[in-house]
Amino acid sequence: MADDATGVETRQRRILGTIWWTLPLVLLGVPALDLWVVPAPAIDGRGERITLALQCNAVALMPYFAVCMKIATTRFLEGAHDPLSMNASPSLAIDCRVMQNHLEQLVAFAIAALALATVLPAEHLQLLPIATVFFVLARAIYGWGYHRQGTLGRAPGVQMTFAITVPMVLGAFVLVLLRAFA
Repeated sequence: MADDATGVETRQRRILGTIWWTLPLVLLGVPALDLWVVPAPAIDGRGERITLALQCNAVALMPYFAVCMKIATTRFLEGAHDPLSMNASPSLAIDCRVMQNHLEQLVAFAIAALALATVLPAEHLQLLPIATVFFVLARAIYGWGYHRQGTLGRAPGVQMTFAITVPMVLGAFVLVLLRAFA
């Protein structure tokens, strides 16, 4: 029992050990780019806003399609054509898990981006492409970390993904409420 508790504590320390750089990178980097670097796009119509969000979502799809192509290529080269046969290499099994996680996170990001696009003030619409770049970076770090360090290697990518998506969802929610009661 003590060994298991020690193992849990070790894993928790390892996961928490990356928060010092992942959360500040996202939570300070995105607003800094919004305020000082990236100009707001010259759009304000609802259709243009939705178009911007859809374009950002198309870019956010890139990590998903990249891992899908990697899986297809690996299955072809390794002869693991039947995913139900369970004779996939460890690397292919990780890629399949990464693909599933990418899809799950992409759904949350896409909905948040679309919702935010409809309520974000025009002078801050650049947050959508900025968040998209950070999302793609986070997903790349997730996959790379999983391959390099196993399940604990996913932590920075998970932390960054949540640090992007959760504020987007909360921001959209707050802005919707403000509009509803204004």
